[in-house]
Amino acid sequence: MLAAGELTLVTIPSVEREQLRDLVRCREGIRVDLVRARPRIGNFLLRREIYWEGTGEAWTRKHRSWLTSIKFADHASRSTLADYLHADDVLISRRDRVEADLAQLALS
Repeated sequence: MLAAGELTLVTIPSVEREQLRDLVRCREGIRVDLVRARPRIGNFLLRREIYWEGTGEAWTRKHRSWLTSIKFADHASRSTLADYLHADDVLISRRDRVEADLAQLALS
């Protein structure tokens, strides 16, 4: 197999490298969660025929300000939107914290 070039060199990662890989996996998991959470908000608003008509793209500061300005007459809709927006806030906060940790580790 060696003569045929069928063998692959395998190295065992150091403890530090494996810890860093865990943090990168954590960031990727948060990214996936964020990609799933944001369409929930959009779909919720579409079911109520509420559309973003502002200039620019979605998920900018302007768009987020618009989302928080939406008011519903019923408690269930207010609570649903508040929960969806809170989930988005938590995910963004988690992502920012993990990216700051990665930046700190990159220096070393």
